[in-house]
Amino acid sequence: MTDSSAIELEPGLFRVIVLGEPVSWKRPEHNPRTGQTFVEATTTRFRSVVREACRPIVDAPGFKMLEGPVELGCQFYYPRPKGWQRWQHELADEGVIFFKASGADLDNLFKGV
Repeated sequence: MTDSSAIELEPGLFRVIVLGEPVSWKRPEHNPRTGQTFVEATTTRFRSVVREACRPIVDAPGFKMLEGPVELGCQFYYPRPKGWQRWQHELADEGVIFFKASGADLDNLFKGV
């Protein structure tokens, strides 16, 4: 994906930006008729977009896999709902409200990454 970027800020500290709406991890499903277990396509696509965004870091000369504890920080942004009232848009512009009231929980968003 060309809109994504990955840079090394300092040794061992990386920033990866993935543009697009975040997709949370969904539990693998099991088809009892065929006996196959599968993961939803949107989840698989999002994980591959994140993987490709990280590829420039991993493919860089001299890259070494990290060992030991790793800290992960994420910021997730969603488009504003179309059904919002004007006052809600105004509060969002001021930074007063900035949450997504429904949908994925934070734990599953981290798993998606």
